[in-house]
Amino acid sequence: PRSTLFPYTTLFRSYVVYTDAELEHVRKYYFELHRNGQAHECVMSKELRCRLVRNTITSMISIVRGYDMKERRDWGEYPSREELTAMAMRVIQYYPMLQDANGTKPWVSFIPSISKVVMS
Repeated sequence: PRSTLFPYTTLFRSYVVYTDAELEHVRKYYFELHRNGQAHECVMSKELRCRLVRNTITSMISIVRGYDMKERRDWGEYPSREELTAMAMRVIQYYPMLQDANGTKPWVSFIPSISKVVMS
């Protein structure tokens, strides 16, 4: 499937949020339901959610490892916790159907998904 990457810049690096045709279809469906006041009915499948997380994190790690050796030594091999939190916020902003409906910080429930992929 064809994929598109949407840029997102943190303090030090530019990252991208992964998307493809299926993810865009779910996103479009969410906004159609949202216009009708039924946004709560839109749920992203576990398969799509895993693909989104895996490909976004893989992209972040590739970007980190693409920097020269001095910067890699200073920053490490993986995105920082702050960068992962910023990416979780951006993913929730782009895919609002993933947000935690009960909290004031809707991205908090998404952070463990991202962290789990980084740890594996």
